Amino acid sequence: MEKMAEWPLTEGQTILRRDLQDILGGNRQRGIVTTPNNILLFSEGGEEHGYDDFAESDELFVYTGEGRTGDQTMTRGNAAILNQAESGRPLRLFGGARGVVTYLGEYEYFEHFSATAPDGSDIGTRKVIKFRLRKV
Repeated sequence: MEKMAEWPLTEGQTILRRDLQDILGGNRQRGIVTTPNNILLFSEGGEEHGYDDFAESDELFVYTGEGRTGDQTMTRGNAAILNQAESGRPLRLFGGARGVVTYLGEYEYFEHFSATAPDGSDIGTRKVIKFRLRKV
């Protein structure tokens, strides 16, 4: 597939997630969605499962990796974020995960670290991957 000539959204613009994915493709359920030209990151709540994403500063955003139960591993979407520079696909961050989502901008992988979070099965805690993303 050819690279898109231009990204269709401006920062702050809202769009229905299903319309966005009709244009770009990719899984409609996951928080990290890989498409041929982009890696889409959807950030919304889920603090009870350890998904406490936040802007650390104007330039840095901390995004929690995927995987609701057990320790998160550097596979699938998490590996896509880690290898973002090598793939050449930009990280596109969105506020919200269902219905209307807001485009928050283009980011790049900066670093990652481990944190402890509640396990999605409500049995204790687990290790999650926290990605520090830098605004492009």
